[in-house]
Amino acid sequence: MTGLSAAAPGGDAPSIVVREAFARPVDLPRWFGGVALLAGLYYGSAKVGFALEFSGPVAAVVWLPIGVAVAFLALFGLSLWPGALLGDLLANNYTVLHAGGAAGQTFGNLLEAVLAAFIVRRLMRAGAPLNRTSGVAGVVLACAAGTALSAVIGPLSLYASNALSGQAWGASLLAGMLGFAALFAFLAVMARLVPLPASAALTTPEGMPRITAFLLLTMSSIVAGVTEESAFRGYMQGPVERRYGLLPAILVNGIAFGLLHFPNHPGDVLLMLPYYIAVSAVYGGLTWAANSILPALVMHSGGDVWSLGRLWLTGRPEWQLSSAPAPLVSETGIDAGLLVAVGALGGLTALTIWAYASLHRLSSNLPASARSASAGPP
Repeated sequence: MTGLSAAAPGGDAPSIVVREAFARPVDLPRWFGGVALLAGLYYGSAKVGFALEFSGPVAAVVWLPIGVAVAFLALFGLSLWPGALLGDLLANNYTVLHAGGAAGQTFGNLLEAVLAAFIVRRLMRAGAPLNRTSGVAGVVLACAAGTALSAVIGPLSLYASNALSGQAWGASLLAGMLGFAALFAFLAVMARLVPLPASAALTTPEGMPRITAFLLLTMSSIVAGVTEESAFRGYMQGPVERRYGLLPAILVNGIAFGLLHFPNHPGDVLLMLPYYIAVSAVYGGLTWAANSILPALVMHSGGDVWSLGRLWLTGRPEWQLSSAPAPLVSETGIDAGLLVAVGALGGLTALTIWAYASLHRLSSNLPASARSASAGPP
């Protein structure tokens, strides 16, 4: 059974990081001095990396400032993180990076330094980490965790920073709504061909106010939209699409997307794969058309608010369009209802393809200054 629950306060790792990072400095002059020193060391090491060609304006083989920031924060406290932030902002090359991409990279670098330094500080409580095997393993883990976090946020921020005009946003949202309509028609046809599974009810803790439950549901929908679009369309689709084309990329995404959702219907994973491939076609096609994951991210988050809200209120998942199951064509034969659903699917699919192609032409004709320096993760 699925439930929504708020995180309990206390000593969990994220709250400890926040408390340490935002602890009120006891000695403000020393704090400002530490921030300034870290900013100078960060900026200086970045310049060394540029001079030695370890680093470039968009990517780096070795980003020396992170090592400096992790060591500094581990030794002198996480509250000095503004020094790493300031140093990274000063080191960015804004003539090459779009402002949104630069901000995302800086945010990723900062989280990498703070997370790694936090883990190292935990290890230091038991003595010098490098003097014991478990400590060395912990330091390696700290570096790996921080690097993984930055390696996801940095490239995705570059991909998402493609600038969309107001006209492109309007066209993207209209195309996405047409895609949703085609998806509903697909479900109507699918429900006539095979029995679609039920879903476990979405429950909330006893006594939780409905507004709190709705806010938690909305938050989880936004988190799911951001993380899934970043992973499947932002990170996975681009490399496959560039090497094999859009359709294979959507197929691979759809299969992976469906397997991710197997807990929703563990006994019907293969049965529901066509649905998830269709969902990936809507979001993946929109990402291709807009040359940005942002419209798909917005559509996905909004769609999750609707689908989870509907599941919460009615107990029916998004693939069950009515309270009663549709009669199977194997029982009724081909009838007018099926023909109408197939016709609607064909017409709406054609309109969606036309809208996506028009949006792709519009996005491709944007001036170079309106597009990011990077089209996506390598």
